[in-house]
Amino acid sequence: MANEAPQPSSVADVMENALPSIVQVLTDTGSGSGFIVNESGLVVTNEHVIEGYRRVTIRPGTGSASYRGEVTGTHHRRDLAYIQIDSRREFTPIAIGDSDEIRVGEEVIAIGFPLGSELGRNPTVTTGIISAKREFPLFLQTDASLNPGNSGGPLLDRRGYVVGVNTAGIDETSEGRAVQGINFAIPINEVKEHLGSRITPGQPVAPPLETPTPTLVPTPMPTDMPVPDPTSTLSPTYTPYPTHTPYPTHTPLPSPTSTPTAVPIPTTRPSQTPTATPRPAPTRRPTATPGPAPTRRPTATPMPTPTPTRPPTATPRPTPTPAGPQLATYTNDQYGYTIDYPRGWRVDQDTGSVVVFVSGDGGAFLEILAESISSDWSLGQFIENYRLRTTRRAPSWDDYRETSIKGEFRGAINYIHQEFRRKETASSCTENGVSHLYRSMFFPVRLNGFVVTMSICEDSLRRYGPVREAVLTSFEEFQTN
Repeated sequence: MANEAPQPSSVADVMENALPSIVQVLTDTGSGSGFIVNESGLVVTNEHVIEGYRRVTIRPGTGSASYRGEVTGTHHRRDLAYIQIDSRREFTPIAIGDSDEIRVGEEVIAIGFPLGSELGRNPTVTTGIISAKREFPLFLQTDASLNPGNSGGPLLDRRGYVVGVNTAGIDETSEGRAVQGINFAIPINEVKEHLGSRITPGQPVAPPLETPTPTLVPTPMPTDMPVPDPTSTLSPTYTPYPTHTPYPTHTPLPSPTSTPTAVPIPTTRPSQTPTATPRPAPTRRPTATPGPAPTRRPTATPMPTPTPTRPPTATPRPTPTPAGPQLATYTNDQYGYTIDYPRGWRVDQDTGSVVVFVSGDGGAFLEILAESISSDWSLGQFIENYRLRTTRRAPSWDDYRETSIKGEFRGAINYIHQEFRRKETASSCTENGVSHLYRSMFFPVRLNGFVVTMSICEDSLRRYGPVREAVLTSFEEFQTN
């Protein structure tokens, strides 16, 4: 059984091996940590580390040099940012692992620069285990200590592979209860999905024990048995290939050269081709120029000229397309989200937790409800609680019917898509509504749930229906302090 598990290394070995790939990320608004994933100096960190930046400086964990950094991309939903170091030197990338393979209970190592420069310029290391693997939102939970400044640094397994990007920790719940040892890391597979071939992973401290298995390949070859297995497990597999090199130079290759010797034989055929000179006779066919008849056809060419003039007259048809881009963005700093809404709509209510936009003609409205939820609620429990409150109110309305409800998955975010029809009073219109119900992607660090609803009077569906999906799917959360 021991041979099936990867061989762990000491924390000191992992730290020493990873140190050339660890960097401190400094901006004019704060600092954090990061790690290098290719030789050209591409750095992975958290988006909230560079939030509000005007300039970025990268300071490697080894040496005294500092470099200017350029933010080349962010992934807002997953709190990831990518920074390119402005230098022509070659950097040492860190070993990249597989976060799907890490198991709950395995030992992990967190490296970073906690508290900025207060603890000096050298990165620090803490250890712990994988406490849980959370599917919604997608996080690795660990009890390895994380402090301000650790954000963006790597979480490594005991072989030296990065399995996560350290991002957050909590020390108390929203009710004020003290919490210890609950910290979170973004799975490294999220980074691999975004960066793809831009990653050129470095070497770990201790590769899996599966690597010695190739020594079984040369064993059938008695001539290769004397080769020492541990130091050159791959070289025995390559040594046979030089022995095969004569085969490419085998005499069959000259054999095709004999075929060109057959090429002179067709030289008699060219001698026949002059005899086939009567073929130029077709040149007489041009002399029989029924060509003047085609010359009359060009006279008909002016007819196509009016046709191009007609398409420009049809250009006004793209006018409906501005319905998509004509959106403004609302930002709620209290609960940390943004959403797009149609330009020209007015804010009818904004208490922070409840925001309502209404169209100019009153035919549609957009409502965003943010509320605190229990720290142990799942997405399903949050939604059932909301639906229970809705059904309690429904008897006071003239009509309410839930027509559809289904789970959705967009990127790394789960939500519920709910459709309904509602008529609150005899004087109100019959509404066609769609709600998206979320639990915060930062749960349980942020104990929030969101209900984003866009309701349209049925006689206004043709006008506002096309923009509804764009508005509802524009909802995004961002990191807040």
